[in-house]
Amino acid sequence: MADLGTDFSCVLDLDFNLTMVSGRRALAECVARRWLTIGGTLVYDRAAGAGLLNYLESEDRDVAQLGGRLEAEALEDERVENARVTVTLEDGELRVFGKLSDADGDFALTLTVDGVTTQLLIDEAT
Repeated sequence: MADLGTDFSCVLDLDFNLTMVSGRRALAECVARRWLTIGGTLVYDRAAGAGLLNYLESEDRDVAQLGGRLEAEALEDERVENARVTVTLEDGELRVFGKLSDADGDFALTLTVDGVTTQLLIDEAT
């Protein structure tokens, strides 16, 4: 099994308890953070960020184009070998379905974003 690293749990912000995550959970959280962050605002990686949090407020909502942008953003993480992303927007809820590949194979993640909450689900059995 590939060493995907260990990090503090942090999708939107640091976990209050400073929980440590590793493996695919750490990778998925890192990719989700790249997707949610506004470009240029990550201190350690100014090039990162797709700005999903702003997407819901935007007038320009092309979900087909957004999927390609999120694939490219995921591939910026050196641990991600392949990425396929589809995006749906329904009733003010944005759902991002990602199938990512790392050194150990494929896994899926789903990121759900609405005006109030953000949720990340990981399925390692794909």
